[in-house]
Amino acid sequence: MAAMDERAIVEAERQRFRQCSSKLMSMVAGEGEAYKTPLNSVLDQFISLDYCIQFVTDKEASAILNKVCTLVPLKYELLVTKACQVIVNIVAHQQITLNQDTLDILLEYIITATKTCQSWTLPDTLRALGAIVYENGANCGKVGIVWNKLLGGPAPNLLQSTSQNALRSCMCDCLSNIGSPVFELLALDKRILCITMLLGLSVDEDYRVKSSAVRALGVYVVYPCLREDVLFVADTANVILNCLEDASVLVRMKAAWSLGNLSDALVMNKDSSDAIFLQDFSDMLLQRLFTSAIKASEDNDKVKSNGVRAIGNLLRYIKPSTMSKSGFTVLVEQSVQALVKNVIGGTMKVRWNACYAVGNMFKNADLPVGSSTWTSDVYDALLGVVADCKNFKVRINAALAIAIPLRGRSMETYNSFAQYGNAW
Repeated sequence: MAAMDERAIVEAERQRFRQCSSKLMSMVAGEGEAYKTPLNSVLDQFISLDYCIQFVTDKEASAILNKVCTLVPLKYELLVTKACQVIVNIVAHQQITLNQDTLDILLEYIITATKTCQSWTLPDTLRALGAIVYENGANCGKVGIVWNKLLGGPAPNLLQSTSQNALRSCMCDCLSNIGSPVFELLALDKRILCITMLLGLSVDEDYRVKSSAVRALGVYVVYPCLREDVLFVADTANVILNCLEDASVLVRMKAAWSLGNLSDALVMNKDSSDAIFLQDFSDMLLQRLFTSAIKASEDNDKVKSNGVRAIGNLLRYIKPSTMSKSGFTVLVEQSVQALVKNVIGGTMKVRWNACYAVGNMFKNADLPVGSSTWTSDVYDALLGVVADCKNFKVRINAALAIAIPLRGRSMETYNSFAQYGNAW
């Protein structure tokens, strides 16, 4: 019955989309109020659709978006913002891959809009540009050229305009959508400019700008061309650490997400046996990351989930030579206890992430699992979740975490025969 209801909802929304499409495709470009009024109505109908449901094909999207660019003159700025909202809804929310001709038309339209329309339209035009680049950047031959032009003047000028913080925040979000393939195509001076601007904006007084900047750095830190750069990773880590102390929950939430990404980058460098990075990355900085991740795991629920995610990655990354240093034994125990606490209680999203983080921790064969006093606490927490948690996804992640030490590792990782038997 539920499946039938879901199919009915999808079909109803698709029917609405077809009706809007039919109206739009039948329209002819014109002038004046008699033209603007029905066009405005059709764009509003497109915007009102429920884009959480997948109902648009790539072919349909290309036809609709081509027509929108044809029908909406740049001089009608309110309609331009609505056209950009339609672009974001279709391209980003429906995850559309556009053909080259449509990409060229959309990019030309939006770039021209950013240059000619008034500044109040920029949030929508920049979001549209970001959506196109994020979903289609790797396939869009002109994206690198577009970004080189934007970074040659318009973007830096906008980011320096302290009177337009909403636009600056939006521009940071746009920079985060460049994507790794396109970022690597940029001229070296433009790549450096992106990094420098975001590092500077991460200490901005406006919380919106600050949160967007630290999130963008969290996107950049997993780019293959940047994650192996120990200086950039260290700079990003220091920015994240500062933002995690911010009074704004939004800033801390974005910083925690970026901390999760940065810890992902550390694990990727370890898994790829990047000896130079592993040698050069500061243990003192790693110690601060552990401390902040533990604190984040006790913060607002919106911060916690990425705090525990980061703890799991950091425990997977830590090397034997680091664990033997003063203070790290205590930090490891505090980190494990923070995971245990979040496995046992909290929102389901936090508990899911905590179980996943424990599984991540178990992948580090150098951790003293079995010989440490915290071993029983970890297994008891996971087994309790498997037995009693009502959420299926949380139970699955707990079971997956328990299974990791069973793969090719001795019974010693279970601390006792009874613990080993309970796990089985």
